[in-house]
Amino acid sequence: MRIYPFTYALYDDVEQVMNSLTSYDREKWAAAFSSVAMPYEVKASQAEKTGDAQSAKENYLRAYQYYRLARYPTTNSDGKKEAYRKSQEMLFKASRYFGFPIERVEMPFKAKSGEGNSIIGYLRLPKLGTVPFPLLISWGGIDGFKEEQLNDPALERGLATLAIDGPGVVTHQSKVQRMRRDCSELCSIGLGRKGPWTLIEWESGVTALVVMGGLGGSRL
Repeated sequence: MRIYPFTYALYDDVEQVMNSLTSYDREKWAAAFSSVAMPYEVKASQAEKTGDAQSAKENYLRAYQYYRLARYPTTNSDGKKEAYRKSQEMLFKASRYFGFPIERVEMPFKAKSGEGNSIIGYLRLPKLGTVPFPLLISWGGIDGFKEEQLNDPALERGLATLAIDGPGVVTHQSKVQRMRRDCSELCSIGLGRKGPWTLIEWESGVTALVVMGGLGGSRL
């Protein structure tokens, strides 16, 4: 369908789920979309066993899509949390067939009690150029997580990319010393109200800032 949030979805699959739902119950929503994801997960695994890389990639991405919809718009129930974990699993299995691998990085985080001490990001490096690369940091909106921020066009133009979650969305941002060392310039794309947080967090050294969705009540 190629329309957010249905990037890898098939119209008939989504129609089937929506017709089956009779309420906005979170667990039923998660279960309905997860049930559509499972057959594609099985097809992807079977394709891997036969060496069909293209089919494996396509079916893992479709399974990722439906687990992603199962957790949509956020992980506010047990079923949605499990669906989110499955969506991550499917994306990383699909990424084995990507031209630009995804590296899961953990970043130190000075958190409040109970928030943990690290932040997860997805780092991808281009094939053009040499270290240090310009770095594009991308954030989702309120319902957009880092898994949706793959940014292949930037990688094809020689930019490294780092996808992270915004404040209050699954994980949070932190200063990353490796990025300072390996990347020559910083640019941020923030969807919704996430862009300005880059300036607050990094303080200086941001070359460009793109905000899509408006600043709302945010202050730089």
